[in-house]
Amino acid sequence: MWNGESLVFHGTSFTGVFDGNAHTISHLTITGSTYLGLFGQLASGAEVKNLGVVDVNVVGSGDCVGGLLALNWLGTVTHCYSTGAVSGSGSVGAVVGSNGEFASPGGVLTNCYSIGVVSGESEVGGLVGTNACPEETTCSAHVTNCFWDIDISGLPNMCGSQHNLATGCNDSFGRTTAEMQTARTFLTATGTTFDRSGVIRGGGWDFVGETKNGTEDIWAICEGLTQLPQFEGKILNSASRTKKVFTTTGSFSAQR
Repeated sequence: MWNGESLVFHGTSFTGVFDGNAHTISHLTITGSTYLGLFGQLASGAEVKNLGVVDVNVVGSGDCVGGLLALNWLGTVTHCYSTGAVSGSGSVGAVVGSNGEFASPGGVLTNCYSIGVVSGESEVGGLVGTNACPEETTCSAHVTNCFWDIDISGLPNMCGSQHNLATGCNDSFGRTTAEMQTARTFLTATGTTFDRSGVIRGGGWDFVGETKNGTEDIWAICEGLTQLPQFEGKILNSASRTKKVFTTTGSFSAQR
């Protein structure tokens, strides 16, 4: 819980770049007290991208608990998602427990989503538990173009709390389960985003079959099959070996 005091992270902060390369990690189970997640803490300049954690079960008795990351000190999380269940005491989020805090300027969370149950005693968010930074420093804690399922999480709020100069917690980005299964939700996101070279592009997510939001074809979705956005190449019709991708204007198929 963000209360003007800093918890002490006793592990080793991640300092590098972890590129999931469109892979997923399934059935991750973690039980403990504080700073729980696949990553305990991202240090300054650290980056996690292109990674999904599926059917996680993270159970904490303390603060800073997330499905992917416990505390984002000054790192970047891009193109990631989390499904499953996350619980803790304070600063609990489906993707990130705390995006910055009293002693941390915070990091950046961009183009991520979550589907799952999140529970705790205080500062509980469908995506991020706490989005915060110290009053006396330049703040970099920011969330852009991220979504969460309000039906499954039962939470109408993206973040459990937002403090000081931290920005980006926008409850209007919450979507129903049905809306999370449509490309339009992600294609029409309104925030400014950047490609991997740091070039400003359209606000929507980069899907196969469109170029307005980029040409890297990061995401794909099979509408009508109760599927969520997945990384391009992961969606495959096993019977026809045909990958189907959908946009707001229709669909097309590409043989693999």
